[in-house]
Amino acid sequence: MHPIKNPDTHSKIIFVSLGIQSRSNQIDRIKEFAMDGLTVFLMYTGVCIGIFFILRTFWLWYWKIDERTQLLKQIKTSLDELNQSINNLPLQESKGVKPKNKSKEEKNKPDPNRCTGCNKKLSSPDKMEGKCHSCGTELKGDQLRLD
Repeated sequence: MHPIKNPDTHSKIIFVSLGIQSRSNQIDRIKEFAMDGLTVFLMYTGVCIGIFFILRTFWLWYWKIDERTQLLKQIKTSLDELNQSINNLPLQESKGVKPKNKSKEEKNKPDPNRCTGCNKKLSSPDKMEGKCHSCGTELKGDQLRLD
């Protein structure tokens, strides 16, 4: 047998034969892994994405954006329910509101509250007398009705 001149070489041989790597060998492999450009890029990208999501969660909490979104959704559903209930109500014509879409017959029909001769508004005394006080035109039909 040859005497071993360098004891480190002997330990390296034993570690390698047993499948155990020395500390310097492990460091060399880590350096090789870290120097790979794609690995560095992927690690950097992963860290940036992680920081982004942490900051995003913080800002959503800080400005209460999640709560605002939830409240807006509740308001929308309430308004939708209210709109649905309003649409289910029967239509009623009020005195101040005129229907928008009149048929041709209604458009050609004279207004019973106006004189057909001078188009002035008829007063109650005019209707009781049966003629317009402005032009003297005789009132007929619906024009004689007192409201």
